[in-house]
Amino acid sequence: MPLSSVLSLVIPTFNRAELLDRCLSLQVPVARLFDVPIYISDNASTDATAEVIGKWKQIYPHIESRRNASTVDADANFEFAFKMPSTDFVWLLGDTYNISVACMQSFFDTVGDVDRLPVDALVFNMNGRVNDVPSGVFTEQNALLSQLAWHMTCMSTLVYSRELLKAANFHRYRNTYFLQLGIILENIEGRPFRIVWDDSVSVSGIVRRGEQKQGWQPLTFHIWIERWMNFAFSLPASYSLDAKYLCIKKHGAKSGVFGWKSLVLLRATGILEFATIRRYWRHFPNTVSLPRLGLLAFAITPRLIPKIIVSLYLKFVRRKDAS
Repeated sequence: MPLSSVLSLVIPTFNRAELLDRCLSLQVPVARLFDVPIYISDNASTDATAEVIGKWKQIYPHIESRRNASTVDADANFEFAFKMPSTDFVWLLGDTYNISVACMQSFFDTVGDVDRLPVDALVFNMNGRVNDVPSGVFTEQNALLSQLAWHMTCMSTLVYSRELLKAANFHRYRNTYFLQLGIILENIEGRPFRIVWDDSVSVSGIVRRGEQKQGWQPLTFHIWIERWMNFAFSLPASYSLDAKYLCIKKHGAKSGVFGWKSLVLLRATGILEFATIRRYWRHFPNTVSLPRLGLLAFAITPRLIPKIIVSLYLKFVRRKDAS
């Protein structure tokens, strides 16, 4: 089977050699099954990323990589990754996620029918977390924004057409934390479009139980309250205010980022403090599904209590994994 000209996977990475190695160990067998090339954009990593990439190139020759001369912001590295392939579609893959055989088969089944109309993008489920939006094709921008945009913040659920990426306004969404979503919503604004949503198959996280992700956790409140609201309200005026409010609210209610388990961890690590509550107090009704008094109670709880809870949980998880 010749190398696919239809789909490629792109992985932006920076100083996460162990996670990248784990990701490729899961993704290469799937990519090989469909002859899909993998492109990696290394943001001038200083760890063993180059060695990991070199190892996997020996195992799967259809891996291409580039290395930035110096470290740039994450969104710039995303853009570099997007522009590496020349395939019809590009699947953006974070190194803490895995695209299953079922997901990839669903993609090829969808785009393989030459009689179908063009597709601008495809969106897949993630760990089955969307359970109230049936599979279908979105053709109305406010419906997409209000029903599914909260989920589309997860970059590994998104597949972009080459035509959409060619016209994408990367600069407009640089440093918003939501470039992966913004370039879609900006591109489809005010024109006919088709975005395919498949709730039946899911990408999956590969972070092991008890293992914390690196990255945005210290900025949880800044990103998912202040920057998320700013992003939604900065979308073009043709998106209705009602759809923007629903988009903001649904992420807090459905993603789990401000669920009880997450709040225990945020308090244990000192990310959730009284000063945090005071700063974001007026924004909580639009971004967090829990009552503000509940958040305040978490913030003033002595940190020792959530620390003990987290410690006991990790011991239980390790004991269970070892048995």
